[in-house]
Amino acid sequence: MLDASVVLRLLLQTGGRAADLHDLVRTDDLHAPALVDVEVASGLRRLTATGAVGADRAAEAVDDLALLGIERHPHTPLLPRIWQLRSDLTAYDATYAALAETPGRALLTADRGLATAPVPGANGDTCPRRPVGPSSRRGRRPRRR
Repeated sequence: MLDASVVLRLLLQTGGRAADLHDLVRTDDLHAPALVDVEVASGLRRLTATGAVGADRAAEAVDDLALLGIERHPHTPLLPRIWQLRSDLTAYDATYAALAETPGRALLTADRGLATAPVPGANGDTCPRRPVGPSSRRGRRPRRR
C-alpha cells in the first residue's frame, strides 16, 4: 500500500532508500487509492514550480506513473471511514489510511504527519504504517480538533 510521497520518490528516485523502494515494487502487490495519480501530479507540479525538478523530468515521471503497476482502488467505498478519521487526518491522508486497514496491508509512507498521526484502526488497532526515509512534508502536523 503506497501513498503519493513514496510514489514520487520511486518516480524521481529520491531519498536515501530509493533502492529499497524499488525492491518493494518488484516484490509486493502494489495498492493505492485512485487519487494517488492526482496527488503525484500535484507533487510534480509543486516540484517544477520551485525548480527542484525540471519540466521534462516531471513529464517523464507522469509517463512512468502508469508503468508502476499499482492497483488503484476507488475511494467511494472508503468515504465513511475517511469521515471518521477527520479529526486526525486530512481527507486525502485518511483515504490512504482507510485503504491500509484492509487485512494484510500496511501503508508505506514518507510523510511524517501521516506516519505518526494517532490513527486508530476500525477494529481498535492502529492503522499499520511503514515510514520511509526523512519526511517529505517537514513541519506538517496532523490536524487536531
